[in-house]
Amino acid sequence: MKPRRMLTVSASNELLDFLNRERGLTDAEIAKMIGVRPSFIAMVRLRELPLWIDLVQTMAEAFGMRLGGFLLSTNTRKPTTESGKKWAGYCEKVLLQADRVEEAIEQSRRDRRSA
Repeated sequence: MKPRRMLTVSASNELLDFLNRERGLTDAEIAKMIGVRPSFIAMVRLRELPLWIDLVQTMAEAFGMRLGGFLLSTNTRKPTTESGKKWAGYCEKVLLQADRVEEAIEQSRRDRRSA
């Protein structure tokens, strides 16, 4: 079995909190959106499991967003030090560039299918 990439337990809970607070979603609605049982979300809440990246990708797609942009839009913590701000800037550039690469790959696939 292939290992799954995942968020940290803290980041997983922060993401769920954001979706509850800012998007008005209940944990049960989030579970349905990403195709898991509510008990899985409960285990994430109890910090027994993290969210897997493929589940976060499903969330992003449900909002019509790419993964990088989605993660950036849900991050409510802002760095306070200069080095932290610099690092956050680098991370933002990488995430957005990854989104652009993903879009280019998908466009290339669409072009090949229609040719």
